[in-house]
Amino acid sequence: MTNTFAQSLLVPVDFTERSMHALSYASEIAKKNDAMVHLLHVLDERTEPDQNAIDNARKKLTDFAHQQQELLDINMIPNVIKGNIFISIGETAKKIGAQLIIMGIHGIHGIQFIIGSFAARVILGSPVPVLLTNGSKKFDGFKNIVLPFDANLKMDHLVTKTIELGIINNSTIHLFSQNRKQGFLTAWEYKNKINNTLDRIKKAGLKCHNTVLEGETDDYDLSILKYAENIDADLIMVTSQNQHNSKEYIIMETGISLMDKSKTPLFFLNPTN
Repeated sequence: MTNTFAQSLLVPVDFTERSMHALSYASEIAKKNDAMVHLLHVLDERTEPDQNAIDNARKKLTDFAHQQQELLDINMIPNVIKGNIFISIGETAKKIGAQLIIMGIHGIHGIQFIIGSFAARVILGSPVPVLLTNGSKKFDGFKNIVLPFDANLKMDHLVTKTIELGIINNSTIHLFSQNRKQGFLTAWEYKNKINNTLDRIKKAGLKCHNTVLEGETDDYDLSILKYAENIDADLIMVTSQNQHNSKEYIIMETGISLMDKSKTPLFFLNPTN
């Protein structure tokens, strides 16, 4: 386990305000972790860009990188490629050895839904974790991390990464779960899984809190966000499993819903990461 959050960051850049938010956030992470920031601009292969378009894009990104280096005081490496934007971001992260992709979002209302679905496709195809931020919070470490817990899902990968980030950042982990109506045996198993998770966090030397939302609710994602805002959380951990739980609810839809409303940065982790 390293003593830094990430040493190589990848920031997709389309020169919009949302990518500027992501770059600013990434620069703060880089400064605190002595990390390198890689910028990526993808030319959509469907538009069949010629060499002149590629050269112009490369010059634009290089000039942009130099400008941002002076402004943000961080080293940046520009990368311009032609490809499928949904696949190329993850492939580039793997190629350059990036440990984290940082993307800016503005929610998914109306036309912005394209942004939400875009982010979801990048997340599900990414070999590394993806951090989403809308610019509401500046990076100041991850002092308070919210870990939404669902015993119906494969949580080991997410718990392990949460503990890793917690140790690096001296964080307090806030376990947040929902007490659904269920039989005695299922309830006992659910509680046992929560207690085991709390034990893992405590054995790692981290502070932790356990909050249980009593009763069923159709707005569980909103409950997560309200809780995160109430404790001034710095990060919400999200599993990006594209499968159904026992409620036949697609997990990634919860993630997209969080993208829409969250002021707190979201950390998405695929089970295979």
